[in-house]
Amino acid sequence: MTYHVDIVEGLKTLPDAIAAEVEGLSEEDLGRKPDGGWSIKEVCGHLLDDSLMWRQRLQMMITQADPILPRYEQESLVAERGYQEAEFASILGQLRAARVEIAEMLSGLPRDGWKRIGRHQERGRLNIRQAMEWVLEHQEMHLNQIREVKSRVAAAA
Repeated sequence: MTYHVDIVEGLKTLPDAIAAEVEGLSEEDLGRKPDGGWSIKEVCGHLLDDSLMWRQRLQMMITQADPILPRYEQESLVAERGYQEAEFASILGQLRAARVEIAEMLSGLPRDGWKRIGRHQERGRLNIRQAMEWVLEHQEMHLNQIREVKSRVAAAA
């Protein structure tokens, strides 16, 4: 039995939500930075990095007692990984795969597994359910960012 199905399903929907938002945009549009911030490609690359980091953190929370959850420098990682130059379909495909892996990890957790604790360096102690609720809030914030960048790209065209 899968517990917290709403959270698991919400995590899996991100790639489809992004695909729907960017439908019809060219690779060039996806790489535009109309406000000097991240492009849509870079926002999606950041969401990929965040998903990969949470996959690692979840593994730690599931297998270790009260682990310290690693942090990462999101700005430098986005630049290092070259998302701006990458093909958008590749970024989205990797994001989809990472989210499926996370959903599978969570689907296998017993009810008590959702209560396992880790120590996040910014958020403090949190359990798996709280962490995944935070991830859902984070993805919604970035979906709104994608919508904003898309509207600025359209306005600049």
